[in-house]
Amino acid sequence: MRILRFMILMLVTQGGLLAQDADFSQYYATPLSLNPALTGTFNGTYRVGAIYRDAWRVVSPVPIATYAFNGEYRFLLGNEKKKSDYGAAGLKFFSDRTSLIEQNTNALSVSFAFHKALSQYTNQYLSLGFETGLIQKNINYENLFFEDQFNNVNGFEGETIEDLQANNFAVADFGIGLNYSNEFSKKHSMFLGFTTKHLSNPNVSFWKKSDNNDPDLVKVNRLPLLFGVQASTKHQLNYRISIFPRIIAQVQGSHIQSLLGSTIRYDLLSNNKTALHTGLFVRASNSVSGLGIAHVTSFAGFEVSNMLLGISYDINMRDVVNQAQGLGVFEISVSYTGEVIEDSAFCPQF
Repeated sequence: MRILRFMILMLVTQGGLLAQDADFSQYYATPLSLNPALTGTFNGTYRVGAIYRDAWRVVSPVPIATYAFNGEYRFLLGNEKKKSDYGAAGLKFFSDRTSLIEQNTNALSVSFAFHKALSQYTNQYLSLGFETGLIQKNINYENLFFEDQFNNVNGFEGETIEDLQANNFAVADFGIGLNYSNEFSKKHSMFLGFTTKHLSNPNVSFWKKSDNNDPDLVKVNRLPLLFGVQASTKHQLNYRISIFPRIIAQVQGSHIQSLLGSTIRYDLLSNNKTALHTGLFVRASNSVSGLGIAHVTSFAGFEVSNMLLGISYDINMRDVVNQAQGLGVFEISVSYTGEVIEDSAFCPQF
């Protein structure tokens, strides 16, 4: 079993399978992962948040854990006027831990965004964002065993002669994004964003520095460019209920993915500071069998003052592991916005 796990790992890290970005169903709980131009698009001076994703618990004794932390700060640029320009800076940490095969991916990045006011009479902004950071990968070889270590009786012992590469490295990564937002009225608003990630096509193969001259050994596993489009609208139906339809589409190499759905916000109190959120999303992606529905995600959230807690659950719609259709993925997120601005240029992200 250990040998099989290592073979699967090597396929992924050598380029037998194109490397793809890990992602979250609660995209808008981690906006810096979605588009660097969304840095600072919130109703306040600063925002901090965290999200945790728990996957494959049914088929693995140790689930795949993915989590992220982010913080943002927004500040005024130039002289204050009716509709001001803004700048923003953000910091994000991401970690994806596939404990079963002992491979971890960590990423630390900073982002900067400039929000240009397009009108002095309406909240209409064009935002440009940049992201730069490091991706770090590592493997724990200590718990992996190979065929030449088998004692032909009851276990594995001794040293292996396998050519194991350095199990820890880091590469630089860059991204850029654009976002347009427009508040048509107090009841209706929208935004439309575009992003491109992995501008340097970083090589994330553990074998890239190998001295092995085997011509069949693939030493390159570059992250393909990721192109993304995000669109969202807000519609306040009455003094308590608002809906937020959303669509996200991403293309990375040969991988295509889209997320479509809506959340509903219900104000519990007239002060607009306590609310319930609920929503349903459908994720479609391509596989060996073609483009189809991959997950159906239900979402619930509770908002009080400047804090929002979100919980979601993905229901797998594909037969992927031993006919484990229905396999679930759980996410929980929390975010806090400080020094809330009532007449802000930007609408909430949930």
